[in-house]
Amino acid sequence: PPRTFEARPTYDYTVTSPPGSTEGVDHKASFAMMMEDAANTPRLPNAASEVDFDVTDPPKSPVTEPSKDPLCISPDELNCYDVLLGRGGGTNSQIGNRHFRSLVQDFQPIYLSMKRKDKPLMARSIVLIVRKRGGRFLRKGDTVGEYYEVGDKKAEAKASQALREGMEVRAITRKRKEVYFQQREIEHERRKMIKLSCTSDAEHNCVQEEYHHSYPSRTFVPTSSIDEEGYNYNMITPPRHT
Repeated sequence: PPRTFEARPTYDYTVTSPPGSTEGVDHKASFAMMMEDAANTPRLPNAASEVDFDVTDPPKSPVTEPSKDPLCISPDELNCYDVLLGRGGGTNSQIGNRHFRSLVQDFQPIYLSMKRKDKPLMARSIVLIVRKRGGRFLRKGDTVGEYYEVGDKKAEAKASQALREGMEVRAITRKRKEVYFQQREIEHERRKMIKLSCTSDAEHNCVQEEYHHSYPSRTFVPTSSIDEEGYNYNMITPPRHT
């Protein structure tokens, strides 16, 4: 009877990279995507919907002027959106200043993407949003408990300063990120070239080994085993493979 053969199962020899490996990743596409995302204009924060104007083009009026008379005579009269100007731990711990810093941080990504001539407009928008919430920009008077309105000019200067804080560090961080991705791409190409070089060397060694296996050479021992007539008893001639 004819012989029958049992079909053996097929095996999947797909090579998979270990977890966390960057092998097979298109680093050029990843770097280009990162740069494209960084170039895109970020979305407006939720605070932009609190006003009825475009925060990138705020109105120039109304303008709040500095007050000659104190607006408050006691710290208890400050509301949660009042911003205190000046130095010291008292201004930083004021709840209105904390709300102000949070608002500034929300608008910093947009501020970074704006042109230099348009950046003062963002400070103007932040001042108007604070005033829309019922906040004021105050400074302490000479008498304890007195607070004066500083006006829009100084308020916008404070907003501009707050928007610039940390921007240099963020710009350096983004530059370092760009350099890091460039270096990683160069390292990936270098390793790829080394891998190709090693593959070529392995193929070359394999060909040499096959050549020596097909054409073996004679092996000689030291001259002490050679007799007086010059005959070497220990000369070994491996048989030629056929």
